[in-house]
Amino acid sequence: MAAIDACGSLDYSRDCALQYARDAEAELAGLRRVAAARVPIYHGQSQLAAVVARLQADHRLQIVAQDVVLPMAEEGLVLALGHLLSNAVQAGASRVEIGFVDGVLTVADDGAGISVGNRDRVFDPFFTTKREAGGTGMGLAILRGLLAAHGAEIRLDPGPQTRFHIRFAGA
Repeated sequence: MAAIDACGSLDYSRDCALQYARDAEAELAGLRRVAAARVPIYHGQSQLAAVVARLQADHRLQIVAQDVVLPMAEEGLVLALGHLLSNAVQAGASRVEIGFVDGVLTVADDGAGISVGNRDRVFDPFFTTKREAGGTGMGLAILRGLLAAHGAEIRLDPGPQTRFHIRFAGA
């Protein structure tokens, strides 16, 4: 009986060690993505309409947006807005509005929103409410790093609706 108990404990310890290694690797991969996002490779301008057209194909959302020129290359905006749209879909949104006024891009959705208790933590690395579904909590941290590398900053509106504001430097 002792041999079986010891074996069971060894199997359990091995499984725990393997899970720990997988978790650590996921966190390291997230940190690598944060570091890579800080490389300013998306300088330039893009038409919001072109970005929305690309995103519309990948997201089952009604996207309402202005056709304006934004101070970031199309690939960078596709990455940034694509992440916000994916989060909106996960929150049950069916519609997203994107506007641009006085150098600020606003992205608002009609999803379930972000709880008051989580609003101050959404940009923290490794913070997630979806760990069981494979979430690493790196998405908005990476997005913030990507935007910062291009002189932009992102913030979450304090209201009940999920509304992000992205301010572009010099826009």
